[in-house]
Amino acid sequence: MSERWHSTDFTTIFFETRKKDNELVEPKAIEKQAQLEEMVHEDPSLTTEELVENFCGPQTRSHVFGFGGGVKAEDLKGGTSSES
Repeated sequence: MSERWHSTDFTTIFFETRKKDNELVEPKAIEKQAQLEEMVHEDPSLTTEELVENFCGPQTRSHVFGFGGGVKAEDLKGGTSSES
């Protein structure tokens, strides 16, 4: 069975991967976190996929968001990709 992420998962991941001593210190990260939180606040029904598209721009199916460029779904052992 496929599980859907919630947009709050993405905001948490964004924060956790950019924090230092449990807070954001880089001005650009602080600005982006505020934008991200505003997007979720304005439309809490957004799926993670929709939030990533709106926040980061169009994604391609040949890459896995969050793993850097060049990593494809089939490269992840046991990973699955969903068809939309």
